[in-house]
Amino acid sequence: AVVSTQSTGGCGEYMVEKHLQECLKLAAAGLSDDSAEVRNAALYALGQFAEHFQPEISKFSGEILPILCAKISLDMGNENSALTRTYYALESLCENMGDKIVPFLPDLIEKLVGVLSGAGSNAGKEMAISAIGAVTSAAEQEIVPFLPRIMEHMKVYLMAPNTEEALSLKTQAIDTLGIFARSVGKEVFLGMADECVQLGVSNLQTAEDPDLKRCLYGLFAAISSTQPAALGPVLEPLVRKMFESLIS
Repeated sequence: AVVSTQSTGGCGEYMVEKHLQECLKLAAAGLSDDSAEVRNAALYALGQFAEHFQPEISKFSGEILPILCAKISLDMGNENSALTRTYYALESLCENMGDKIVPFLPDLIEKLVGVLSGAGSNAGKEMAISAIGAVTSAAEQEIVPFLPRIMEHMKVYLMAPNTEEALSLKTQAIDTLGIFARSVGKEVFLGMADECVQLGVSNLQTAEDPDLKRCLYGLFAAISSTQPAALGPVLEPLVRKMFESLIS
């Protein structure tokens, strides 16, 4: 799996034409190996294949996604490297699938929301929120039926105090909220825009972390691209905060 991964950069076109199916079989076999090192290498290989073997690898999404979904479980909490590589592979695959992801949405969202509502690590929840963003980027308006359930769990992190423990989760949730703004369509986001603006303004008032501020300004930029009128009532204090950030 490691050799296959290293070959993706310089020999990608040749491997796609001649050996893609063999590479995927090798990675799939590695996922069930007794050695944690081999399993991790296989997960990393899948992520590299998903990133570099586009669009051909999408033909095998029906085989790869169920494997990755099965790996997203709370009992991986102690396998940090495996968890990271699972989400890396999942995001790399989903980002390039486009509407081919639609048949997999129910299972994907079920698994990812399950992580958010469970007792797993913050690192796992942060990666799950990021993966929801990747899925949304691919699915676009097809994600809409799942939004109420996703938002139900994301609001916990969006409205959390800015403690050290909660900050990374809040930052990722705000990033993903910006993806919703750009992906779900103007009509759908119209019903969410005012709440998102108020949530953003509320967080900006107390934000000190530079990364949190970056995500909040990114959220406002996303809102301005779909529902600019929603920013009208808060434009003056928002611009003032922007200038304060530039000066500081």
